[in-house]
Amino acid sequence: MTTTTMPYGAWPSILSLEALTASKTTLGDPLLTETGLVTTKTGSDGITRLAVERDGHLIEIPLHDETGKEISIGSRVHEYGGPALAIEGSDVIVSNRDDGRLYRAPLAAEPGASASPITPDDGWRYCDISAVDGHVIAVAEIYDNSRADGYPRHAIVDIDCADLERTVLYDGADFIAGVRLSPSRERITWFEWELGQMPWDDTRIMLGERFETSIKEITRIDSGTSAAVFPMFVTDDDLLFIDDLSGWWNIYRAELGPQVRLRTVHPAEAEFADPAWVMQSPYTVLDEEHVLVKWRADGQGHIGSLAWRTGELEEWLIGYDPLGTPACLDDRVAILAGSATQSPVVLNIDLPHARTRVVATSEKDALPEEWISLPEPISWETPEVDGLPAHEAYGYFYSPHHPEVTAPEGEKPPLIVMVHGGPTSSTWPVLRDGIQFWTTRGFAVLDVDYAGSSGYGRAYRDLLVGQWGVIDNADIAAGVRFLADSGLIDQNRAVIRGGSAGGYAVLRALSTSDVFAAGTSLYGVADLELLAKETHIFEARYLDGLIGAYPEDRDTYRDRSPIHHLDAITAPVLLLQGEDDKVVPPSQATVIHDALHAAGQRVALRMYPGEAHGFRTADVKKDAAATELAFYGDVLGFKPHGIEAAVPWS
Repeated sequence: MTTTTMPYGAWPSILSLEALTASKTTLGDPLLTETGLVTTKTGSDGITRLAVERDGHLIEIPLHDETGKEISIGSRVHEYGGPALAIEGSDVIVSNRDDGRLYRAPLAAEPGASASPITPDDGWRYCDISAVDGHVIAVAEIYDNSRADGYPRHAIVDIDCADLERTVLYDGADFIAGVRLSPSRERITWFEWELGQMPWDDTRIMLGERFETSIKEITRIDSGTSAAVFPMFVTDDDLLFIDDLSGWWNIYRAELGPQVRLRTVHPAEAEFADPAWVMQSPYTVLDEEHVLVKWRADGQGHIGSLAWRTGELEEWLIGYDPLGTPACLDDRVAILAGSATQSPVVLNIDLPHARTRVVATSEKDALPEEWISLPEPISWETPEVDGLPAHEAYGYFYSPHHPEVTAPEGEKPPLIVMVHGGPTSSTWPVLRDGIQFWTTRGFAVLDVDYAGSSGYGRAYRDLLVGQWGVIDNADIAAGVRFLADSGLIDQNRAVIRGGSAGGYAVLRALSTSDVFAAGTSLYGVADLELLAKETHIFEARYLDGLIGAYPEDRDTYRDRSPIHHLDAITAPVLLLQGEDDKVVPPSQATVIHDALHAAGQRVALRMYPGEAHGFRTADVKKDAAATELAFYGDVLGFKPHGIEAAVPWS
């Protein structure tokens, strides 16, 4: 094969803007029924639809409400949502993201069928729904103005599917998640926490006896101050949960006798859970003696079977990283999974024959493997910063890769540093077109898991406590220098991009160092004080742990807010923002834009009507990618191949 020599950044890519978004779907966690698999698919129009397996094929089943408007399945509890789909006999129960109500429809419904509401149109939201014995149990977010602070309250509710009577069973905590019933339905468990904490800080595992109108005899099960999450019954008298008491999210067993006995099932330096941004349980019952578990160790995902009595762990080598919540029925397992060469798929695992089958893919035409840049796990040392100890930071490096183009001899590639949101979150080495879009055009990519990221134990996660905007910022800069010293990138052409908390990292990096030639902030934070005042209940006190109490530590908030350090921002900035964002208000983008523009800095702002926290529609995603690529072309001095877009410079 002959190759063409072209400058980095100007390579022609198989991933056009249309290819980046066309025929793409976001797959939901699967459920299993006697007749097949049930899941959701979010199309390029942003609508999440029911998908049901029939005769070996996954068929999309659009559902409509009483007015004829199409239902988009999802939940906005905690704004981030979680499980919004359940099976009740021959029916499916779904949460409608738009109006918050729960609806019921036959699993055998044809596309375009009407779904019947089973909850009132009163603004309540539902999540973590399950259906048993003609009842739906769910976590409800209740908007009734009963709290003095104006926030909604959270409760466990029971909806009788026959008479549609709704009963609040428990509302004794600020936040509730992970509700599960015992096999006999006589006991119920959940985890909870209070405003001022996050579900990876200090949570409680609760156990109650379920009655028709309320939950009685409520007791706490976990052993103390730790992040104990996702309880699950394996028998009426044996409860599992995941706790980071040892410094790692490991699985514990509670024997529910006259005195509760706790023991670790399988101690390991591995994470068997992720931060509970959404209510996605990481494990499920496999059979009477085993649970299906997934875990993360050494930057890689694993899946297998854990004997909950003996602690024996058997890994299944399926060739994929497991994602989301697994489902099991008889000898079948279904799970969302991906790999370095495969974007997320719904995978069916036939246990007796150890066979896997892809039930659904997130893209119609997969990126050919010869075009794929593979992730290389890397780590680097970050020196002591502001009195914090030197430590090792982590990430994945992607080299620029093209099967038909090479760069001029001696030229080193530009670097895009990608910063995940959260910031208590992580990145995964799963194929993402959002990375390959850049590597196929001649960019190197560093996907950073800075201090505070999950997947590396609590000690690493807690390095961010009180240090957001400091230690993560130092890790990012040290990572760029490490790659430059290794001869892998052109440090003078390093740019940084990120969304949400990652957008804050962009603005923070640009205002504290000269490492980057430019930065793109997608719905990022510019003023920490505004975020502390305006954000939603789930993150209302998140910054207390990341920075300090507000307004007591107002000086720290101001010192770490990029808006107060505009004179230090000399690199060009691109701001991409949804007008309907409730997590990071649009005012964050307009404030930084107006201030930089007034100061004479190069800044561009694109606002997208109808978009919230994270862009959903194909047209907006295409425009954002085209604008960002054109922005880097303007700044770094290359002409993108095959893409015409005007940067909205002010």
